[in-house]
Amino acid sequence: MEYALLITGSVTKTNLFKKSIENKIPHISVVQTPTSIKSGGCSYSIRFRREFAGQIADLARSEGLKKINIYAESYNSLGQKEYIPI
Repeated sequence: MEYALLITGSVTKTNLFKKSIENKIPHISVVQTPTSIKSGGCSYSIRFRREFAGQIADLARSEGLKKINIYAESYNSLGQKEYIPI
């Protein structure tokens, strides 16, 4: 299963958004944002199955979240986790 991360502007927005969508999107969780993609924003992000990236982005916009970034989790040839903007 492939996963992705949604990063919002604050931990409060992350938690409120998760609560508002947890009955619409299966298998979501709040996780610490990896330092490699944390750019002064929220230190927590929402992890979800990558197949729901479009739906998550649409729901985030409809809830008024302006600052969102979505990254796909993948592994490089050395088996290290990487995050690719989508």
